[in-house]
Amino acid sequence: SSDVCSSDLTYQWRKNGAPMTGETGSSVSFTATAVDHNTTYDCVVSNSCGVVTTPAATLTVNLAPTVTLDPQSTTVCENTQATFSVTDFSRPAASYQWKRNGAVIPGATSSSYSITPAAVDTGAVFSCELTNLCGSATSLGATLTVNTAPTFVTPPQAVTACVGTS
Repeated sequence: SSDVCSSDLTYQWRKNGAPMTGETGSSVSFTATAVDHNTTYDCVVSNSCGVVTTPAATLTVNLAPTVTLDPQSTTVCENTQATFSVTDFSRPAASYQWKRNGAVIPGATSSSYSITPAAVDTGAVFSCELTNLCGSATSLGATLTVNTAPTFVTPPQAVTACVGTS
């Protein structure tokens, strides 16, 4: 008589090499969370003739942008550079678009934005919209205050006075 291998397969899914409780079907399905990022999954398949383990598959969990540090309001002197920056936690990396008073600033597409303001820029509010394939987020607005150097409206005039007079 000869041994005949059983065609009944058993499955055990593993997460980072550890068996997943109750996951004994030919596939596994679950709702991924941020802590599942970069975890590996494989399956041990067996029957009466032997055991094989599938190659591990790594799970990447993408995250919508979340602003972790909003730009800060600032006060600068006229013609002195002001810089606003934003930080976020997203995967894949977010794209950035800075806005002034809600209007897009062309070419302002990095995590920081610098401006050398004139007096007319005082009171402008700068914010940044972050976008990736999972969603978008907008930072809080930061207000720019521009102080100007003193100027003369009427300079002092030369006068002639006699001793003892004002």
